[in-house]
Order: sequence, then C-alpha cells, then structure tokens
Amino acid sequence: MSRRVRWLIFAIVGLSAIVWLTATQTHQRWLQWWVERTVNAQTQELFGGSVRFDRVHLNRRLRLRIEGIEAQWHIAADSVPLHIDRMESRGPITDIALRRPWSVRFSGAKIGHPSRPGLRGLIRVQQGPRWRLALDADVELMELSELVWINSQHLRGSTGELTGTVRMTFGAQQTPELDCALRIDEPGGLVQTKMFEWLVPYLPATEAIRRLAARNELIEYRRAALELHGARDGRLKGLFRIDVPSHHLIVNLNLEITVDDETAIQRWLRLPEILNY
Repeated sequence: MSRRVRWLIFAIVGLSAIVWLTATQTHQRWLQWWVERTVNAQTQELFGGSVRFDRVHLNRRLRLRIEGIEAQWHIAADSVPLHIDRMESRGPITDIALRRPWSVRFSGAKIGHPSRPGLRGLIRVQQGPRWRLALDADVELMELSELVWINSQHLRGSTGELTGTVRMTFGAQQTPELDCALRIDEPGGLVQTKMFEWLVPYLPATEAIRRLAARNELIEYRRAALELHGARDGRLKGLFRIDVPSHHLIVNLNLEITVDDETAIQRWLRLPEILNY
C-alpha cells in the first residue's frame, strides 16, 4: 500500500471520528473523558492527575472549548486549588497533533476564590526542541490572599483587591522575560509586618522600620503597587510602592533583583517536559 493511500485512509478515519465525536451528547462525554485523561497525563507533575472538567465541546471547525476546569496545583511545597471558568483554542486541535504553533484563550483563572473574576488572557505555544510559551494576561480582580503560597510567612492573612497585567515568555532558546504591573487601590487592606523584612536591606536604616519588620501582626495599608520588568542580562528591575498611614510610612522603592538561575521558573513549571515532545 502506497504512502498516499495510507494517508488517505488515515484522513478518512480521522474525519469520521471527529464527526462522530461532535454528533451526540454521549460522544461529547466520551470526548471529555479522553481530553481529561490526555491533559492529566501531560501535566502529572503539576497537578497530580487532579484536573477535572465540567464540559468539553469540539465544534465542526475542530476548535476545542473547555468549561469549569478544576485542579489541585502542586506548587512550591503546597497544593492550591486552581479554577478556570473557560478555555478555548483559537485554531483546530489538529495543530497540537501536527506540532504546529497553537494558542488558547482563557478567562476566570483564579486560586481559591471562585467568586472573583480572576485572570483573563491568551497563551501561545510552540512545541518541539525549540519550544516556546508566552502568556499575556489581564488581572481583572484577584484577592491578595490567593498568593499566600508564594511565601506564607510574609503573606498569611494579607488582603486587598489586586488588578493589573502580567506578560511572561519562556523558551528553550531564549532568556525568560517578565513584565508585570500590579496594584491595589484604596481602601487597600491588611498586610503582614514581617513582609517589611524583604525591604529592610533596601530602605534607610531607621529604627522604626526595623521595629516594624520584627513584629508579627497585620496592619492596614491604603494602597500598594508593584512593577517588574525582566532584562535580558538575568536581572529584574522594578518599583514597589506602599502607603501605611497608621505608621506614617510611604515607601517608594526602586528594585533590582538578580536571577541566579534563569531557567528555574520554567523547570519548576515542568515546561521542557510538557512542550518538548
């Protein structure tokens, strides 16, 4: 049998399967089972097989839409609940099988607060040895307490409504890039005094700041903002602002953070294993 005939048979069988999958509700449930199984197999290290969907739909243009995504994200030394309202591929899912660049839109991504709007944005992916992943997200509204997993000692009990933007790019042959601008507007919220331990080396050596950082309690702040921009030389530059009227403290701090291992985040997210296949 010639190669052309084999490909023709493969195309006919594949097209028949797609029509069958999109035809009835029963077949939609079968599709959901198959997509869940595939996603869990590819993301075992991140989610430990916990990914579940409320609904999966494949339209006749072969675009995949998934609604009500739930998972336990094994991040750092903890496990946090992840919820995404909706994800939808911008092109046919055959792009993934053929290892073409593909992208997916998402909305309502949140950690632990299903009632919040969360994040909305676009993920663009290129697979293979020269894999690349880019995230463009708008933080519509998150609660600061959703980020406690980053550092529970310094963030536990902190509150505030967070908005802004996040742009991240990772790749096998490029330096990771980060560009984010996050803010908490009035009336602000609560913050751990131990958070100021991060700032003591960069602030004027005042006894008041040291005493505040040594305490272990929540204090009120009026507003806060963080901007970070990733440079290609392994450094993050940015600006941190916070207004604490109860202690007559207004911080405007220029930051420069040196990243010792530029691939740490992408290895932590298991991106090489997930995308290089």
